[in-house]
Amino acid sequence: MNKPNDDLNPAKAPAAAEDAPRRRQGRASQLAALGLILISALASAGLAYVLKSPTPQAKKDERRGKSIPAHLFPDWGRPDFVLVLSAQQEGYLLPCGCSYPQKGGLERRYNFIQLLKAEKGWPVAAVDLGDVFQKTAPAKLPNVQGLIKYRYSMMALKEMGYLAVGIGENEAGALAKIEGEWAANASQPAVLAANLVEAENKFPFLKPLETQIVPGTNIRIGVTNIIGPTVAKRIKDPEVKFLIPSVPSIREQLKKMRAENVDLPILLYHGLATGTEEAFRCAQAFPDFPILLAL
Repeated sequence: MNKPNDDLNPAKAPAAAEDAPRRRQGRASQLAALGLILISALASAGLAYVLKSPTPQAKKDERRGKSIPAHLFPDWGRPDFVLVLSAQQEGYLLPCGCSYPQKGGLERRYNFIQLLKAEKGWPVAAVDLGDVFQKTAPAKLPNVQGLIKYRYSMMALKEMGYLAVGIGENEAGALAKIEGEWAANASQPAVLAANLVEAENKFPFLKPLETQIVPGTNIRIGVTNIIGPTVAKRIKDPEVKFLIPSVPSIREQLKKMRAENVDLPILLYHGLATGTEEAFRCAQAFPDFPILLAL
């Protein structure tokens, strides 16, 4: 396996951005900015609840989750669409409850997305980086609920309209179970792994790429998922290997996205917190991805 610093060397990667149409890049850049603004807004909603409502009734509706908080998206026009990005649920269906107040959980996310559609009338698309699966149980207890939580989490993401979910370290460590629990039985959200070695033979229900025209628009988005070298080294299952360096895998998925006329390419990238330079090198090497979601 190559050293982490050998992966995604910009000097070895193609200057793919020069081949993409300027119009598509311009639109993609605007959409990327919109997606990042939305994530910032979500973080704001989760950390504070200081609201200024025009009427007492509106304030009550906000508190009950029936209306979008007044301080979010003030004076916004109608965007092309809203992109919701999420990551590392770690099996938690609700806030963990270890401190107060906490805001979040699948219910809150679902309600927020529905309000964006119903109250704002905005088209919405959603993707998840991965690590939805609970790798270890709380307090080092036996992990007897991990797969159950994973299945219900994926069912919830389907109800929210998620296009795809990447596999992270948690899923890769139990890939055969994960595939049988969801990908073998449901097509959406698609479970993605672009640089998984012999995926078609060993894990035929996983996909390297998923594309979709955002409902209510004529904009096609595409998403793919890469396991970086620092995470790949931690996978102990001998049947689960990843192509490192991952440049050929990324190049292949970009080629497919161009063939399908994708307007907004999205890359999900898994590298450890101590190896975040992997994601930065990837962004430099492949500027065709206006959005690269990594941890």
